[in-house]
Amino acid sequence: MAIFAISMDAPSTPNQAIERFMNEHEYTVPVLRGEDYAHAVGVNEIPTTWFFDAKGGLAFRELDYTPRLIQEFNWRLEAMEGKDRLQVGRQKAASQAGNR
Repeated sequence: MAIFAISMDAPSTPNQAIERFMNEHEYTVPVLRGEDYAHAVGVNEIPTTWFFDAKGGLAFRELDYTPRLIQEFNWRLEAMEGKDRLQVGRQKAASQAGNR
C-alpha cells in the first residue's frame, strides 16, 4: 500500500513552503508536485482523495474535506483490504478446483 499527496501549488511555490505546511499539520506522507496533473484529471476540489485497489483500479473517491476524514480513510482501507483478501481467496479456490 502506498499513500502520498499531490500538491496543487503553483510551480513557482518553493518546496520549503510545502514542507513547512506538511510539518505544521503533522502530515508524514510523501508529496508529489502535480498541479498540471491534477488539472488534467479534473481535480477541482481540495482535498480530493483516491483509493486504488491492488490492481490499480479506482476503488473509492472522496471529494472535499469531511471532519471524519481519518475515520473514513480507515474504514475504506479496511474494506479494500477485505476485497483484496476475498479476491485472493477466490483465485486460490479456482486454482485448487482446476487442479482436481
